[in-house]
Amino acid sequence: MQRFIKWLLITLLALVLALAGVVYVFLVEPRRLVTEEVEVALYYWPKDAAPVRVAVVTDLHASAHEEKWLARIVESIRAQEPEAILLLGDYFNALNPESAISAKDLAEQLAPLAAIAPVYYVCGNHDRGKPGSELRRCFKQKGFECIENKEVVLAFSNGQKLVLRGAAHAAEADAEQPHYFARLQERRFAGNKLPANMPLLAAMHSPYYCFEGKIWADFAVAGHTHGGQICWPGGAPMQADDLWSKENTRAGLHTSTTGKPVYISRGIGLSRVPLRLFCPPEVTVLVLKGTGKERGG
Repeated sequence: MQRFIKWLLITLLALVLALAGVVYVFLVEPRRLVTEEVEVALYYWPKDAAPVRVAVVTDLHASAHEEKWLARIVESIRAQEPEAILLLGDYFNALNPESAISAKDLAEQLAPLAAIAPVYYVCGNHDRGKPGSELRRCFKQKGFECIENKEVVLAFSNGQKLVLRGAAHAAEADAEQPHYFARLQERRFAGNKLPANMPLLAAMHSPYYCFEGKIWADFAVAGHTHGGQICWPGGAPMQADDLWSKENTRAGLHTSTTGKPVYISRGIGLSRVPLRLFCPPEVTVLVLKGTGKERGG
């Protein structure tokens, strides 16, 4: 009898732990929003320049009736006191369009960001077609600036500036498709109006071209992979992205083919499977500092 009770208790404990695990990966971790600070050392900025904070959000994959969740994300960004905000695409979930939020509602929910800092954005692979077109129109009404295939100069409170270069999402499987960064990698030295003595920050949805093409930038930031979304302890993805290795799928700092640092964010939302494991959603904060050196010095 005692042996039966012992095994019964062990079985019940195993069931409780299994249920707790299911609840955690489906309900707890997908809403365990964290802030990841990433220090970025920039050429041409003085070493003693005050650091600048830039917030980055990607892969919202927003569903309808998520007002409280989106408000929480906005407040998390506000708490970081950024001087600029970058939105890097996949605002919708093309795999589950029936539950997707409307472009109008999403823009309305994110509109308070414009009162925090200037907002710059690109779109992702889930934002193709009519939803993306509507979102661009709605974002424009809220004062958000599209930087797809465009460059803007950002000026900060510490007296420093940088060039922000954005890229429209391209079909990664099409190796022959021309890409904005590849075509313009020498542009800053080819008589263009952009000053050559500013650091260049690249913003894109997918990091694909950082690993498969030649991206010219001092630092790049991207999303798309969700960091694997389902990971081993420590953040190593259990499964690779469709197009590259597990190593290039993981969140964190990487090195591009040109030897420059690339940061991949875990993003906010979910895709393919409605769970996260050892890969919580993140608001990324780039902490920009100076090296006191010219590029290559």
